[in-house]
Amino acid sequence: TLTSAPSAASVAENPFLAGVLVPTGPRETAANGPVNTDRDFGQATATLTWDLGSAQLKSITAYSVLKDHVLNDEDSLDIDAFPAEGRSRARTFSQELNASATIGHVEGVVGAFYMRDTNSSFYGYVFPLGINGLPVPGSQLTFEARPSTAKTLAVFTDITARVSDRLRILGGIRFSRDDITLVQRNSYSWGPTALESLCSVTASTKFDSTTPRLGVQYDVSDDSNLYATYSKGFKAGGFSGAGCDEAYNPEKLTSYEFGWKNRLAGGSAMLNVTAFYYDYTNLQLSQTIGLASFIANAAKAEVKGVEVEALAARTWKHPTTGES
Repeated sequence: TLTSAPSAASVAENPFLAGVLVPTGPRETAANGPVNTDRDFGQATATLTWDLGSAQLKSITAYSVLKDHVLNDEDSLDIDAFPAEGRSRARTFSQELNASATIGHVEGVVGAFYMRDTNSSFYGYVFPLGINGLPVPGSQLTFEARPSTAKTLAVFTDITARVSDRLRILGGIRFSRDDITLVQRNSYSWGPTALESLCSVTASTKFDSTTPRLGVQYDVSDDSNLYATYSKGFKAGGFSGAGCDEAYNPEKLTSYEFGWKNRLAGGSAMLNVTAFYYDYTNLQLSQTIGLASFIANAAKAEVKGVEVEALAARTWKHPTTGES
């Protein structure tokens, strides 16, 4: 998308840019082509719980289907430089089984989780006027992933131990494995002819992670508590569909959080204050190069912040009936 007048060099490479109307202000566009998204989404879930007295077993099952069809005028100019069309279909199944119990002063949950996601996608450009690299009018460039699959298998446990009436120790850990496979085909055509392959690859990778959580919580009073937590997070890596076997690394997070939670006015008001610090390694970012979007890793990133949350509820009585 152009935001300034094209240079002489770019006009020399793409003559159709001469005399185009370029939007230069914020929230301005000169797009002349269709821009539309048609999305269908369906989901089914089932939760079953067995009460065993001192323990509880739970099964959580979910299945979803997502379909997208998009039309984009990606040049945002008053000419048809490179309109785009995309289609995708994703199916996701997940199953969690967990057991929770209270034994003396210890409350805990242990469980296992499985997910399988299958995604087929297509994104293609047509160049009615040609473009540098594919100068013949009617040339095309397409990116396909048919299909890509991601599987996650994890086991986890989380425990809260009461040291005293006011002090609790929190702890948990999760072990997970992510298996990712991409079947990828990128193609082009020289004018309005049959597509030819730029690359056709099948790539796969696996990631193992261990993410712990530790914390402490202290009740200052029946309506106020202080807490501090340390935890680690993990987001699997994978492959950018626009490139040819373009892999990116998993994102890792170390989180520190300190907070103060309060119930006020007999429980009709709430005031929470939280300070947090997030330390990222290999932060995953979206990056656009030419017409293609990639996932890239930033080596490090930090987030520091304070959050204040307040809530107040008021009971209203009907002036005639007196009902709340």
